[in-house]
Amino acid sequence: MSQLTEKTLARIEREHIQPLSSWWGMLSNVAYWGGTLLSVIFSALAVTYALHTILEIDWNVFARARFAWYEAIFSGVPLFFLFLLIIFLIGSIILLQHTRRGYRYPFSFLLAMFVFISAASGFGLKVSPWDEPVERFLLGAVPYSERAGEIFVPSAKHQWSHPERGLLGGTVVDFGVNNIELRDEKGRLWHIEYQKETLWQGDVWGQGDKVKIIGEQKAAGIFSAEEIRLWKKSGAPPKEKNKKKRDDEDSPREKDAPTVSSTQPSGVAVATTKRETLLSGVPFTVQAPFGEWGNPLFQDGCEEAAITMAAYWLSGKPLTQEVAKKEIQALAEWQRKKFGQSVDTSAEDTRAMLAGYYGVTTALVTAHITLLDMVAALGQGKLVIVPADGRALKNPHFKQPGPPRHMVVVTGYDSETREFIVNDAGTRFGEGYRYKEDILYSAILDYATGNHVPVTSTDKVMLTVWQ
Repeated sequence: MSQLTEKTLARIEREHIQPLSSWWGMLSNVAYWGGTLLSVIFSALAVTYALHTILEIDWNVFARARFAWYEAIFSGVPLFFLFLLIIFLIGSIILLQHTRRGYRYPFSFLLAMFVFISAASGFGLKVSPWDEPVERFLLGAVPYSERAGEIFVPSAKHQWSHPERGLLGGTVVDFGVNNIELRDEKGRLWHIEYQKETLWQGDVWGQGDKVKIIGEQKAAGIFSAEEIRLWKKSGAPPKEKNKKKRDDEDSPREKDAPTVSSTQPSGVAVATTKRETLLSGVPFTVQAPFGEWGNPLFQDGCEEAAITMAAYWLSGKPLTQEVAKKEIQALAEWQRKKFGQSVDTSAEDTRAMLAGYYGVTTALVTAHITLLDMVAALGQGKLVIVPADGRALKNPHFKQPGPPRHMVVVTGYDSETREFIVNDAGTRFGEGYRYKEDILYSAILDYATGNHVPVTSTDKVMLTVWQ
Protein backbone atom coordinates (compact mmCIF):
# COMPACT_ATOMS: atom_id res chain seq x y z
CA MET A 1 0.00 0.00 0.00
CA SER A 2 1.39 3.36 -1.01
CA GLN A 3 2.00 6.20 1.42
CA LEU A 4 -0.70 8.36 -0.23
CA THR A 5 -3.28 5.57 0.11
CA GLU A 6 -2.42 5.12 3.78
CA LYS A 7 -2.81 8.85 4.49
CA THR A 8 -6.15 8.92 2.65
CA LEU A 9 -7.55 5.96 4.58
CA ALA A 10 -6.31 7.44 7.85
CA ARG A 11 -8.06 10.73 7.15
CA ILE A 12 -11.31 8.93 6.21
CA GLU A 13 -11.23 7.03 9.47
CA ARG A 14 -10.25 10.06 11.54
CA GLU A 15 -12.88 12.45 10.07
CA HIS A 16 -15.56 9.77 9.65
CA ILE A 17 -15.98 10.68 5.99
CA GLN A 18 -18.94 8.95 4.38
CA PRO A 19 -19.31 8.43 0.61
CA LEU A 20 -22.00 10.53 -1.11
CA SER A 21 -24.93 8.77 -2.64
CA SER A 22 -24.99 8.35 -6.42
CA TRP A 23 -28.07 10.57 -6.81
CA TRP A 24 -26.35 13.45 -5.00
CA GLY A 25 -23.33 13.20 -7.26
CA MET A 26 -25.55 13.14 -10.32
CA LEU A 27 -27.56 16.14 -9.08
CA SER A 28 -24.39 18.14 -8.35
CA ASN A 29 -23.03 17.35 -11.79
CA VAL A 30 -26.27 18.49 -13.46
CA ALA A 31 -26.26 21.67 -11.38
CA TYR A 32 -22.70 22.52 -12.36
CA TRP A 33 -23.45 21.88 -16.03
CA GLY A 34 -26.61 23.98 -15.79
CA GLY A 35 -24.70 26.84 -14.18
CA THR A 36 -22.06 26.58 -16.89
CA LEU A 37 -24.72 26.75 -19.62
CA LEU A 38 -26.38 29.81 -18.05
CA SER A 39 -23.03 31.55 -17.72
CA VAL A 40 -22.31 30.92 -21.39
CA ILE A 41 -25.75 32.28 -22.36
CA PHE A 42 -25.24 35.44 -20.30
CA SER A 43 -21.76 35.82 -21.77
CA ALA A 44 -23.27 35.64 -25.26
CA LEU A 45 -25.86 38.29 -24.34
CA ALA A 46 -23.12 40.55 -23.02
CA VAL A 47 -21.16 40.09 -26.25
CA THR A 48 -24.32 40.86 -28.26
CA TYR A 49 -24.87 44.17 -26.50
CA ALA A 50 -21.19 45.09 -26.67
CA LEU A 51 -21.11 44.43 -30.42
CA HIS A 52 -24.40 46.29 -30.92
CA THR A 53 -23.10 49.34 -29.09
CA ILE A 54 -19.63 49.43 -30.64
CA LEU A 55 -21.05 49.10 -34.16
CA GLU A 56 -23.90 51.55 -33.53
CA ILE A 57 -21.74 54.35 -32.11
CA ASP A 58 -20.62 57.01 -34.60
CA TRP A 59 -16.97 57.12 -33.62
CA ASN A 60 -16.07 59.80 -36.16
CA VAL A 61 -18.16 62.49 -34.47
CA PHE A 62 -16.39 62.47 -31.10
CA ALA A 63 -13.53 64.62 -32.40
CA ARG A 64 -15.96 67.09 -34.00
CA ALA A 65 -17.82 67.35 -30.71
CA ARG A 66 -14.54 68.02 -28.87
CA PHE A 67 -14.61 64.83 -26.80
CA ALA A 68 -11.29 63.89 -25.19
CA TRP A 69 -10.01 60.37 -25.98
CA TYR A 70 -11.02 59.04 -22.56
CA GLU A 71 -14.48 60.59 -22.91
CA ALA A 72 -14.88 58.86 -26.26
CA ILE A 73 -13.96 55.52 -24.67
CA PHE A 74 -16.42 55.96 -21.80
CA SER A 75 -19.12 57.18 -24.22
CA GLY A 76 -18.65 54.38 -26.74
CA VAL A 77 -17.40 51.26 -24.98
CA PRO A 78 -19.97 49.32 -22.89
CA LEU A 79 -17.74 48.87 -19.84
CA PHE A 80 -20.48 47.43 -17.65
CA PHE A 81 -21.33 44.64 -20.09
CA LEU A 82 -17.66 43.90 -20.71
CA PHE A 83 -17.25 43.55 -16.95
CA LEU A 84 -20.23 41.15 -16.90
CA LEU A 85 -18.67 39.22 -19.77
CA ILE A 86 -15.48 38.68 -17.76
CA ILE A 87 -17.45 37.61 -14.67
CA PHE A 88 -19.56 35.11 -16.64
CA LEU A 89 -16.53 33.69 -18.46
CA ILE A 90 -14.68 33.07 -15.19
CA GLY A 91 -17.88 31.65 -13.68
CA SER A 92 -18.26 29.25 -16.61
CA ILE A 93 -14.73 27.96 -16.17
CA ILE A 94 -15.05 27.47 -12.40
CA LEU A 95 -18.39 25.69 -12.72
CA LEU A 96 -17.19 23.39 -15.50
CA GLN A 97 -14.10 22.43 -13.52
CA HIS A 98 -16.42 21.15 -10.77
CA THR A 99 -18.15 18.70 -13.10
CA ARG A 100 -17.20 15.03 -13.15
CA ARG A 101 -14.65 15.36 -15.96
CA GLY A 102 -14.12 19.11 -16.13
CA TYR A 103 -11.14 19.12 -13.77
CA ARG A 104 -9.04 17.49 -16.47
CA TYR A 105 -8.93 20.60 -18.68
CA PRO A 106 -6.51 23.47 -17.99
CA PHE A 107 -7.81 26.98 -17.30
CA SER A 108 -6.29 28.45 -20.48
CA PHE A 109 -8.01 25.87 -22.69
CA LEU A 110 -11.41 26.46 -21.07
CA LEU A 111 -10.98 30.25 -21.29
CA ALA A 112 -10.22 30.08 -25.02
CA MET A 113 -13.14 27.70 -25.62
CA PHE A 114 -15.68 29.85 -23.76
CA VAL A 115 -14.45 33.07 -25.37
CA PHE A 116 -14.97 31.47 -28.78
CA ILE A 117 -18.42 30.10 -27.89
CA SER A 118 -19.56 33.43 -26.39
CA ALA A 119 -18.22 35.47 -29.30
CA ALA A 120 -19.78 33.18 -31.92
CA SER A 121 -23.14 33.11 -30.12
CA GLY A 122 -23.08 36.87 -29.56
CA PHE A 123 -22.27 37.58 -33.19
CA GLY A 124 -25.03 35.23 -34.28
CA LEU A 125 -27.54 37.13 -32.15
CA LYS A 126 -26.21 40.44 -33.47
CA VAL A 127 -26.95 39.56 -37.09
CA SER A 128 -30.29 37.93 -36.25
CA PRO A 129 -33.72 39.63 -35.99
CA TRP A 130 -33.41 39.26 -32.21
CA ASP A 131 -30.71 41.93 -31.97
CA GLU A 132 -32.89 44.92 -30.99
CA PRO A 133 -35.26 42.94 -28.70
CA VAL A 134 -32.23 41.59 -26.83
CA GLU A 135 -30.81 45.11 -26.49
CA ARG A 136 -34.10 46.46 -25.11
CA PHE A 137 -34.30 43.53 -22.67
CA LEU A 138 -30.78 44.08 -21.39
CA LEU A 139 -31.26 47.84 -20.97
CA GLY A 140 -34.54 47.30 -19.16
CA ALA A 141 -33.08 44.63 -16.90
CA VAL A 142 -30.25 46.83 -15.62
CA PRO A 143 -31.31 49.66 -13.26
CA TYR A 144 -29.20 52.80 -13.61
CA SER A 145 -29.41 56.57 -13.48
CA GLU A 146 -29.17 58.70 -16.61
CA ARG A 147 -25.61 59.76 -15.84
CA ALA A 148 -24.49 56.23 -14.88
CA GLY A 149 -26.08 54.92 -18.06
CA GLU A 150 -24.02 57.27 -20.22
CA ILE A 151 -20.81 56.01 -18.58
CA PHE A 152 -21.42 52.29 -18.06
CA VAL A 153 -24.21 51.45 -20.53
CA PRO A 154 -23.50 53.70 -23.53
CA SER A 155 -25.66 53.71 -26.64
CA ALA A 156 -26.33 55.80 -29.73
CA LYS A 157 -29.24 57.31 -27.81
CA HIS A 158 -26.84 58.64 -25.17
CA GLN A 159 -24.27 59.71 -27.76
CA TRP A 160 -26.80 61.84 -29.63
CA SER A 161 -28.25 63.44 -26.49
CA HIS A 162 -25.55 66.08 -26.09
CA PRO A 163 -26.93 69.23 -27.76
CA GLU A 164 -24.63 71.36 -25.62
CA ARG A 165 -21.71 69.66 -27.40
CA GLY A 166 -23.25 69.76 -30.85
CA LEU A 167 -24.78 66.26 -31.05
CA LEU A 168 -28.57 65.93 -31.22
CA GLY A 169 -30.74 63.05 -32.36
CA GLY A 170 -34.44 62.37 -32.41
CA THR A 171 -37.63 61.90 -34.40
CA VAL A 172 -38.85 64.35 -37.04
CA VAL A 173 -42.18 65.88 -36.06
CA ASP A 174 -42.57 68.21 -39.05
CA PHE A 175 -40.67 69.98 -41.82
CA GLY A 176 -40.87 73.72 -42.43
CA VAL A 177 -39.03 76.19 -44.61
CA ASN A 178 -35.37 75.88 -43.63
CA ASN A 179 -36.35 74.26 -40.34
CA ILE A 180 -37.29 70.93 -38.80
CA GLU A 181 -39.35 70.24 -35.73
CA LEU A 182 -37.71 67.42 -33.77
CA ARG A 183 -38.48 65.46 -30.60
CA ASP A 184 -35.22 64.22 -29.07
CA GLU A 185 -34.51 60.93 -27.31
CA LYS A 186 -35.46 62.47 -23.95
CA GLY A 187 -38.83 63.65 -25.28
CA ARG A 188 -37.90 67.34 -25.58
CA LEU A 189 -39.00 69.40 -28.59
CA TRP A 190 -36.45 71.26 -30.72
CA HIS A 191 -36.55 73.78 -33.54
CA ILE A 192 -33.77 72.80 -35.97
CA GLU A 193 -32.53 75.42 -38.41
CA TYR A 194 -30.73 74.38 -41.57
CA GLN A 195 -29.29 76.29 -44.55
CA LYS A 196 -28.28 75.50 -48.13
CA GLU A 197 -24.78 74.78 -46.81
CA THR A 198 -26.07 72.10 -44.43
CA LEU A 199 -24.72 68.66 -45.34
CA TRP A 200 -27.40 65.97 -45.79
CA GLN A 201 -26.62 62.26 -45.56
CA GLY A 202 -29.40 59.88 -46.51
CA ASP A 203 -32.69 59.78 -48.37
CA VAL A 204 -35.44 62.41 -48.32
CA TRP A 205 -37.12 62.14 -44.95
CA GLY A 206 -40.64 62.54 -43.64
CA GLN A 207 -42.47 62.63 -40.35
CA GLY A 208 -41.48 59.83 -38.00
CA ASP A 209 -37.98 59.36 -39.40
CA LYS A 210 -35.10 59.42 -36.90
CA VAL A 211 -32.16 61.68 -37.66
CA LYS A 212 -28.77 62.55 -36.18
CA ILE A 213 -27.74 66.20 -36.29
CA ILE A 214 -24.31 67.80 -35.86
CA GLY A 215 -24.32 71.52 -35.19
CA GLU A 216 -24.63 74.06 -32.41
CA GLN A 217 -27.22 74.77 -29.75
CA LYS A 218 -28.23 78.41 -30.06
CA ALA A 219 -30.68 78.63 -27.17
CA ALA A 220 -33.13 76.50 -25.22
CA GLY A 221 -34.98 74.41 -27.79
CA ILE A 222 -33.15 75.92 -30.78
CA PHE A 223 -30.37 74.10 -32.67
CA SER A 224 -28.47 75.10 -35.83
CA ALA A 225 -27.58 72.13 -38.07
CA GLU A 226 -24.29 71.77 -39.92
CA GLU A 227 -24.89 68.14 -40.90
CA ILE A 228 -28.02 65.97 -40.81
CA ARG A 229 -27.78 62.17 -41.05
CA LEU A 230 -30.56 59.67 -41.51
CA TRP A 231 -30.74 57.39 -38.46
CA LYS A 232 -33.75 55.22 -39.14
CA LYS A 233 -36.59 55.40 -41.63
CA SER A 234 -40.12 55.40 -40.29
CA GLY A 235 -41.23 52.96 -42.98
CA ALA A 236 -43.89 55.31 -44.33
CA PRO A 237 -43.29 57.33 -47.52
CA PRO A 238 -42.93 61.05 -46.72
CA LYS A 239 -45.71 63.38 -47.77
CA GLU A 240 -44.75 66.03 -50.29
CA LYS A 241 -45.14 68.90 -47.84
CA ASN A 242 -42.82 67.20 -45.38
CA LYS A 243 -39.88 66.75 -47.76
CA LYS A 244 -36.83 68.81 -47.02
CA LYS A 245 -36.19 71.89 -49.18
CA ARG A 246 -32.69 72.17 -50.63
CA ASP A 247 -33.45 75.27 -52.66
CA ASP A 248 -35.79 78.24 -52.67
CA GLU A 249 -38.86 76.48 -54.06
CA ASP A 250 -42.21 77.27 -52.47
CA SER A 251 -43.42 75.18 -49.56
CA PRO A 252 -47.02 74.89 -48.28
CA ARG A 253 -45.56 75.62 -44.84
CA GLU A 254 -44.70 79.17 -46.02
CA LYS A 255 -48.36 80.12 -46.31
CA ASP A 256 -49.52 79.24 -42.84
CA ALA A 257 -46.48 79.71 -40.59
CA PRO A 258 -43.71 82.28 -40.42
CA THR A 259 -40.10 81.43 -41.06
CA VAL A 260 -38.36 81.40 -37.71
CA SER A 261 -34.77 81.77 -36.62
CA SER A 262 -32.83 82.41 -33.46
CA THR A 263 -32.22 86.05 -34.42
CA GLN A 264 -33.50 88.43 -31.77
CA PRO A 265 -34.99 91.89 -32.43
CA SER A 266 -32.67 94.74 -31.54
CA GLY A 267 -33.13 96.15 -28.07
CA VAL A 268 -34.72 93.02 -26.59
CA ALA A 269 -33.05 91.56 -23.51
CA VAL A 270 -33.28 87.77 -23.58
CA ALA A 271 -31.61 85.79 -20.81
CA THR A 272 -30.50 82.70 -22.72
CA THR A 273 -28.70 79.62 -21.42
CA LYS A 274 -28.33 76.18 -22.94
CA ARG A 275 -31.44 75.04 -21.10
CA GLU A 276 -33.52 78.18 -20.65
CA THR A 277 -34.77 81.16 -22.67
CA LEU A 278 -36.37 83.94 -20.64
CA LEU A 279 -37.42 87.43 -21.70
CA SER A 280 -36.24 89.92 -19.10
CA GLY A 281 -38.10 92.94 -17.83
CA VAL A 282 -41.63 91.60 -18.34
CA PRO A 283 -43.76 93.15 -15.55
CA PHE A 284 -46.46 91.23 -13.75
CA THR A 285 -49.91 92.09 -12.53
CA VAL A 286 -52.73 89.95 -11.29
CA GLN A 287 -56.03 90.66 -13.07
CA ALA A 288 -57.53 91.74 -9.74
CA PRO A 289 -54.65 93.94 -8.50
CA PHE A 290 -56.21 94.57 -5.09
CA GLY A 291 -57.92 91.21 -4.74
CA GLU A 292 -61.33 92.41 -5.92
CA TRP A 293 -62.31 89.02 -7.28
CA GLY A 294 -65.97 89.61 -6.56
CA ASN A 295 -66.07 92.34 -9.22
CA PRO A 296 -67.02 90.80 -12.62
CA LEU A 297 -64.76 93.32 -14.38
CA PHE A 298 -61.70 91.83 -12.68
CA GLN A 299 -63.00 88.26 -12.78
CA ASP A 300 -62.94 88.50 -16.57
CA GLY A 301 -59.90 90.76 -16.79
CA CYS A 302 -57.26 88.27 -17.93
CA GLU A 303 -57.05 89.64 -21.49
CA GLU A 304 -56.73 93.21 -20.20
CA ALA A 305 -54.06 92.18 -17.71
CA ALA A 306 -52.14 90.23 -20.39
CA ILE A 307 -51.85 93.11 -22.85
CA THR A 308 -51.12 95.56 -20.02
CA MET A 309 -48.07 93.46 -19.14
CA ALA A 310 -47.10 93.35 -22.83
CA ALA A 311 -47.53 97.09 -23.34
CA TYR A 312 -45.54 98.03 -20.25
CA TRP A 313 -42.84 95.55 -21.26
CA LEU A 314 -42.57 97.37 -24.56
CA SER A 315 -42.49 100.82 -22.98
CA GLY A 316 -40.23 99.91 -20.07
CA LYS A 317 -42.45 101.88 -17.68
CA PRO A 318 -43.02 100.57 -14.14
CA LEU A 319 -46.31 98.74 -13.60
CA THR A 320 -47.64 99.28 -10.07
CA GLN A 321 -50.86 97.90 -8.59
CA GLU A 322 -52.54 101.27 -8.88
CA VAL A 323 -51.51 101.69 -12.50
CA ALA A 324 -52.54 98.12 -13.36
CA LYS A 325 -56.02 98.61 -11.88
CA LYS A 326 -56.56 101.83 -13.82
CA GLU A 327 -55.35 100.25 -17.05
CA ILE A 328 -57.59 97.19 -16.70
CA GLN A 329 -60.59 99.42 -16.00
CA ALA A 330 -59.78 101.66 -18.96
CA LEU A 331 -59.34 98.68 -21.27
CA ALA A 332 -62.69 97.26 -20.15
CA GLU A 333 -64.33 100.60 -21.02
CA TRP A 334 -62.58 100.60 -24.42
CA GLN A 335 -64.01 97.13 -25.10
CA ARG A 336 -67.53 98.17 -24.18
CA LYS A 337 -67.35 100.97 -26.72
CA LYS A 338 -65.73 98.79 -29.39
CA PHE A 339 -67.37 95.38 -28.88
CA GLY A 340 -70.39 96.21 -26.72
CA GLN A 341 -69.09 94.15 -23.79
CA SER A 342 -65.89 93.56 -21.77
CA VAL A 343 -66.08 89.90 -20.79
CA ASP A 344 -64.12 87.79 -23.30
CA THR A 345 -62.03 88.77 -26.32
CA SER A 346 -60.59 86.42 -28.92
CA ALA A 347 -56.90 86.43 -29.78
CA GLU A 348 -57.47 88.65 -32.82
CA ASP A 349 -59.66 91.11 -30.91
CA THR A 350 -57.07 91.16 -28.11
CA ARG A 351 -54.51 92.18 -30.73
CA ALA A 352 -56.93 94.86 -31.94
CA MET A 353 -57.28 96.11 -28.36
CA LEU A 354 -53.49 96.22 -27.99
CA ALA A 355 -53.28 98.28 -31.19
CA GLY A 356 -56.36 100.46 -30.57
CA TYR A 357 -55.70 101.38 -26.95
CA TYR A 358 -51.91 101.26 -26.69
CA GLY A 359 -51.02 101.91 -30.32
CA VAL A 360 -48.88 98.77 -30.54
CA THR A 361 -48.49 97.59 -34.14
CA THR A 362 -45.71 95.05 -33.61
CA ALA A 363 -48.08 92.22 -32.82
CA LEU A 364 -49.33 89.25 -34.82
CA VAL A 365 -51.82 86.42 -34.32
CA THR A 366 -50.61 83.08 -35.72
CA ALA A 367 -52.96 80.13 -36.16
CA HIS A 368 -52.27 76.38 -36.24
CA ILE A 369 -49.24 76.74 -34.01
CA THR A 370 -47.03 73.99 -32.64
CA LEU A 371 -45.04 73.86 -29.44
CA LEU A 372 -41.92 74.69 -31.38
CA ASP A 373 -43.54 77.79 -32.88
CA MET A 374 -43.89 79.07 -29.33
CA VAL A 375 -40.32 78.14 -28.39
CA ALA A 376 -38.95 79.72 -31.56
CA ALA A 377 -40.87 82.96 -30.99
CA LEU A 378 -39.41 83.23 -27.49
CA GLY A 379 -35.95 82.58 -28.91
CA GLN A 380 -36.52 85.52 -31.25
CA GLY A 381 -37.20 87.77 -28.28
CA LYS A 382 -40.96 87.88 -28.80
CA LEU A 383 -43.51 87.83 -26.00
CA VAL A 384 -46.12 85.11 -26.49
CA ILE A 385 -49.75 85.45 -25.34
CA VAL A 386 -52.04 82.41 -25.61
CA PRO A 387 -55.78 81.96 -24.99
CA ALA A 388 -56.54 78.78 -23.09
CA ASP A 389 -59.04 76.66 -21.23
CA GLY A 390 -58.06 77.56 -17.68
CA ARG A 391 -59.56 74.35 -16.34
CA ALA A 392 -57.13 72.29 -18.44
CA LEU A 393 -54.17 74.19 -16.94
CA LYS A 394 -54.82 72.47 -13.60
CA ASN A 395 -53.38 75.40 -11.67
CA PRO A 396 -53.87 74.66 -7.95
CA HIS A 397 -54.06 78.40 -7.19
CA PHE A 398 -57.21 78.91 -9.31
CA LYS A 399 -60.66 78.79 -7.79
CA GLN A 400 -61.53 75.30 -8.94
CA PRO A 401 -62.20 74.06 -11.49
CA GLY A 402 -60.68 77.18 -13.11
CA PRO A 403 -61.91 79.61 -15.78
CA PRO A 404 -63.16 78.09 -19.06
CA ARG A 405 -61.66 81.07 -20.92
CA HIS A 406 -58.31 82.45 -19.85
CA MET A 407 -55.27 84.23 -21.31
CA VAL A 408 -51.65 83.69 -20.29
CA VAL A 409 -48.44 85.61 -21.04
CA VAL A 410 -45.54 83.26 -21.87
CA THR A 411 -42.15 84.75 -21.03
CA GLY A 412 -39.75 81.82 -21.32
CA TYR A 413 -39.05 78.12 -21.87
CA ASP A 414 -36.94 75.58 -19.96
CA SER A 415 -35.82 72.76 -22.27
CA GLU A 416 -34.46 70.63 -19.41
CA THR A 417 -37.71 70.45 -17.44
CA ARG A 418 -39.84 70.94 -20.59
CA GLU A 419 -41.77 73.77 -18.99
CA PHE A 420 -43.06 77.12 -20.20
CA ILE A 421 -42.44 80.06 -17.87
CA VAL A 422 -45.45 82.39 -17.72
CA ASN A 423 -46.98 85.42 -16.09
CA ASP A 424 -50.45 84.14 -15.25
CA ALA A 425 -52.73 86.99 -14.19
CA GLY A 426 -55.27 84.54 -12.80
CA THR A 427 -53.42 84.19 -9.48
CA ARG A 428 -51.21 86.31 -7.27
CA PHE A 429 -48.70 83.45 -7.49
CA GLY A 430 -48.64 83.77 -11.28
CA GLU A 431 -45.35 85.63 -11.80
CA GLY A 432 -42.78 83.26 -13.29
CA TYR A 433 -45.20 80.34 -12.88
CA ARG A 434 -44.28 77.17 -14.75
CA TYR A 435 -46.57 74.93 -16.78
CA LYS A 436 -45.45 71.64 -18.29
CA GLU A 437 -45.22 72.11 -22.04
CA ASP A 438 -47.86 69.49 -22.83
CA ILE A 439 -50.26 70.91 -20.22
CA LEU A 440 -50.09 74.46 -21.57
CA TYR A 441 -50.14 73.46 -25.22
CA SER A 442 -53.09 71.10 -24.76
CA ALA A 443 -55.04 73.85 -23.00
CA ILE A 444 -54.62 76.41 -25.79
CA LEU A 445 -57.79 77.24 -27.72
CA ASP A 446 -59.14 80.42 -29.31
CA TYR A 447 -62.47 81.33 -27.75
CA ALA A 448 -64.84 83.88 -29.28
CA THR A 449 -65.37 87.51 -28.28
CA GLY A 450 -68.56 87.92 -26.25
CA ASN A 451 -70.23 87.21 -22.94
CA HIS A 452 -69.14 83.61 -22.24
CA VAL A 453 -69.99 82.41 -25.74
CA PRO A 454 -69.85 78.58 -25.91
CA VAL A 455 -66.42 77.46 -27.05
CA THR A 456 -66.55 75.55 -30.34
CA SER A 457 -63.04 76.16 -31.68
CA THR A 458 -60.06 73.98 -30.86
CA ASP A 459 -57.68 76.04 -32.98
CA LYS A 460 -54.35 76.67 -31.33
CA VAL A 461 -53.26 80.27 -31.78
CA MET A 462 -50.78 82.66 -30.24
CA LEU A 463 -50.41 86.41 -30.15
CA THR A 464 -46.76 87.47 -30.43
CA VAL A 465 -45.55 90.94 -29.43
CA TRP A 466 -42.10 92.30 -30.17
CA GLN A 467 -40.09 95.48 -30.00
